[in-house]
Amino acid sequence: MNEQPPSPARPRATENAGRPFVEIEAKFYVPDLAAFREHALAGGATLLTPRRLERNWRFDRPDGSLQAAGQVLRLRQDATARLACKGPVDSQGSRREVEFAIDDAQAARAFLGDLGFRCVLFYEKYREILLIHQACLMLDELPFGNFVEVEAESPEAVRRISEQLGLRWEAGLHRSYAELIGELESNPMWDAATAAFRESAASAADAGATLHLERAWVRHT
Repeated sequence: MNEQPPSPARPRATENAGRPFVEIEAKFYVPDLAAFREHALAGGATLLTPRRLERNWRFDRPDGSLQAAGQVLRLRQDATARLACKGPVDSQGSRREVEFAIDDAQAARAFLGDLGFRCVLFYEKYREILLIHQACLMLDELPFGNFVEVEAESPEAVRRISEQLGLRWEAGLHRSYAELIGELESNPMWDAATAAFRESAASAADAGATLHLERAWVRHT
């Protein structure tokens, strides 16, 4: 593969591209994402990566053993293509991850298929990344709702920065996007877009009530 310049989307991952690092983050349900963005920028955040569409493929062995072990094998395509594997989440909410850039996402899907892996989930999201106090704020729009992920160098830093931004720590989510999508797709009452956008813009559907999600941030006037 040809060497590619590192993507700015994940500074710690790309500084150590292809080598293990520890992913330390917290996820929050924030329906009013535009207002939160204004709030974060007013608080000193700066733009790191512009909003863009991200496509994600999750792979597993036919017996589902990766998911059973809390592991993730993911292919992601936005401005670049990247392959990642993640270990199980530990008691601190952290997990070991190895991620590296590749040249061809389609070839990677065929490669993984030939090795016996199967695609168990495809989903899309729009993501914009802000930087504040050496932490990344991922502003995520999915077909079923809006979320904020805070990623920093330690669990303490993640919590400190989250609370400084007014995100209620006790409202943090402990379910992945894949788990939320699975819950919606198994719900016979949910018929809106779930894993992929039906149009070029984010859907107006919001599954917060269906998934019993607690708002982590509300604008204070």
